[in-house]
Amino acid sequence: MFYGAIANEAEKMVADNPDLEAFFAQAGGASITEAFLASAATIVALLATGFAISAVLRLNGEEVQGRVESLLAAPVSRVSWASSHLLVALAGLVLVTGLGGIGLGVGAAASTGDGELVGQMVGAMLAFVPAIAVLATFAFLLWAQLPRFAMLAWAALAWTVVVGVFGEVFKIPQWARTHRRSNTFRPCPRRASMPHPC
Repeated sequence: MFYGAIANEAEKMVADNPDLEAFFAQAGGASITEAFLASAATIVALLATGFAISAVLRLNGEEVQGRVESLLAAPVSRVSWASSHLLVALAGLVLVTGLGGIGLGVGAAASTGDGELVGQMVGAMLAFVPAIAVLATFAFLLWAQLPRFAMLAWAALAWTVVVGVFGEVFKIPQWARTHRRSNTFRPCPRRASMPHPC
């Protein structure tokens, strides 16, 4: 909510900082406020990714600490137990990203006076869900197939942070950045001739 609440001040913040203005200008024609909100959405999405990976890797902790044996002694298969953990993690992921979008949107709407930003930010945050679900599923597959290496799922998140947030700064080659830039979200255009798509 904090990021959204200061969205209206983004243009003032970058007025005296040409480096920060250049960073936000990478959004390809979006306003500074829109680029700021896109960057804030990326940060919230990275936090949601951490939640999802942590929720999935809880399976590993349950096994290591020996709390699973008594559960699996009952008529519960390992597959159904693990699948239920994955489903809860994915449902939690949708909830966390949706709430993150609501927080960003409410803060931005209060700051800018544009109530449509609430729905737009929720939509923008929910657009991250498939990518985050891929990383959560990767963590699940690591745990299922190579339990000793399950913690490597955090390396995937670290790579996402390095590429997504610091790709330009570290001059990571384009071939290593196989995703679309995360800070290119622009709120839906307002045209009187078109119905609002959001």
